[in-house]
Amino acid sequence: MKGSVGASTLLAGEKTRVGKPDYYTSRRAIHLLKTCGDTLSPIMYEICEWAANHPFQISRKSRSVINKAFVRLAKTGELPPLQNPGPLRHTDYHNPPKPAQTMKPTGPSPLEKKFALLWVHGIKGPTDVVAEHKFHPVRRWKFDFAHVATKTAIEIEGGIWTGGRHTRGNGFENDCEKYNAAVLLGWKVFRLTRDMIVASELEKIVGFIKEQAAKN
Repeated sequence: MKGSVGASTLLAGEKTRVGKPDYYTSRRAIHLLKTCGDTLSPIMYEICEWAANHPFQISRKSRSVINKAFVRLAKTGELPPLQNPGPLRHTDYHNPPKPAQTMKPTGPSPLEKKFALLWVHGIKGPTDVVAEHKFHPVRRWKFDFAHVATKTAIEIEGGIWTGGRHTRGNGFENDCEKYNAAVLLGWKVFRLTRDMIVASELEKIVGFIKEQAAKN
């Protein structure tokens, strides 16, 4: 975003302002967070997050900022088109599609890519960490990343502010079952949200892996 206008300025008064629901802008904000969340500036992320969760309280300034960003990123090809263009209906916002109805991702998420880049090129973490490791002898569960020798798993938890699979009832329960099974098999699981994918947090995991390797 250009200029020095902060999110607090653009969001000023919105906590008390209640008007007609702007589901169109809210849908665009959700799409920006889901597809470009890790590349948005902190200010832009905060504005989109507010619009995604408060469709009744979106100011003209915020609407303009979101729509301009949406159009700009769409033109450059950084933002894939919405699957269902048009205004977001009330039922769409409060009843997101079930996991079985959503398209299966074809590769690593932007957050997983960010983690891998920081792990390999940033903190120079252990090179024997593998991606998509199937750890259970019967179930098809996989860890996002795993250091198999020390049974240390790293899970990237995306979509926590946008109603992602991991935060909905079914997804949350399935994750609990998966992590409990992992513990019973002797795994230690680190869970990282978007804001936790930083050098300081990853260095703690590296330290833990080194300690476990020394014990073995």
